[in-house]
Amino acid sequence: MKTYTAPIQQNTSIQIGSASRLAPLMTISMRAILAGLSAAVVAVAITMLSVWAAGLEITAIAAAVTWGAGFIFLGLAVDNRATGALLQVASGVGLLFLAWLQSIVSPEFIIVSGVLVATWLAAIVFRHVR
Repeated sequence: MKTYTAPIQQNTSIQIGSASRLAPLMTISMRAILAGLSAAVVAVAITMLSVWAAGLEITAIAAAVTWGAGFIFLGLAVDNRATGALLQVASGVGLLFLAWLQSIVSPEFIIVSGVLVATWLAAIVFRHVR
């Protein structure tokens, strides 16, 4: 039987980072985690609300709410001077089209419009919490 020896260093001058340098790093990551969780809760809540509304089959009311959300997005796009206005215009037109599909084709299109609105709200919550 052969044995191998491995030298173990006995260096006692190893410096471990102090808590004062570690705490700000943990605070930054905790803020990011809180912002992500807050955005996820908002997105899931809006999506589940839209699924619930699709199950109720209140086509006229759901289409009216989506139609109103589309006009709100178009109004926000007119007021916005940044490059994000194009995304708001696309979302507003998309919501108007989805409202038409909800009233003509199927009430399940409210789920798609709910996901679109949930994405915008989650992004806003993430930006403000962070």
